[in-house]
Amino acid sequence: MSTSRLKPKDEEAALKKEALAAAIESQVEVQFTSLLSLYPDWPSLLREAGMFYGRINKFELALKFLQKAAGLNRTSIMALRELAIIYRKMGDGSTADALSAKAHRLHVKKRADNKKRKRQQALKNKGKGRK
Repeated sequence: MSTSRLKPKDEEAALKKEALAAAIESQVEVQFTSLLSLYPDWPSLLREAGMFYGRINKFELALKFLQKAAGLNRTSIMALRELAIIYRKMGDGSTADALSAKAHRLHVKKRADNKKRKRQQALKNKGKGRK
């Protein structure tokens, strides 16, 4: 007798858990389909749909939504990182690396821009305080 075989009670619980997960996935897909029909160009929704499909290993759908999200919002670090994850899962390490590097460059640029903006605002506020 194999030790990896589940006991009947454990096997039944595992089957119920799997059925519940499939039902939830199906409902989430219905919700995404509905929302995307109303808001087909909403980058955040597209990104979330892509992330969902990536989690359930529907990589082609994940790519479709993440690529559209990244195209609509070219500064979306999250969309680029998620695309990199999907490409890596699909075995395309070079594309994944390029997307990760692009996301990193965007992150560094945004961080520098935020620091500059904060310094400028602080100087502006300091000047107002002297008047």
